[in-house]
Amino acid sequence: MYLRDPYQNYINTLELEDTAQWASGAAITVIATTLIEMCTVHDMTLWEKDLNFEHEELGPKTVYRLREGVERFFITDINNPGAGAVAQSSLAIMHDMVGGSIVYEDSTIFNHVPGGGNVLYMDGHVSFVRYPTEFPVCTTWSYLWSDPLVLLGAMG
Repeated sequence: MYLRDPYQNYINTLELEDTAQWASGAAITVIATTLIEMCTVHDMTLWEKDLNFEHEELGPKTVYRLREGVERFFITDINNPGAGAVAQSSLAIMHDMVGGSIVYEDSTIFNHVPGGGNVLYMDGHVSFVRYPTEFPVCTTWSYLWSDPLVLLGAMG
């Protein structure tokens, strides 16, 4: 659908007509669809590369593959790397799904009561984060994930 050739390792964002679709969660759908198509190729060497795509306004972008040391790519000021560095203990790599209340008719979806979710960080520790507090268990991220959640609900 979005990946013309599974061996390209490239997302074609021309399918998205405007930047409002990126804000609504369509970007996540594009990336998820691309990753699914990459999985069907059964060529594990695709996962050894970073995922590159062209954003029509921001230009070329890269989604770095998960690997030891990836946090060094998040340094924002090369003159003072200590100030803008992201520690492995604060880099979330996996988390429970949290659904936004708008999509689910004033009800929220949580894997845990009280509302919140477990978050796995790059250094290997897991912590429970209450909703809505910090990324990735926050209102904005839950609304971005709401679009794929609705699609999954409609499919199954």
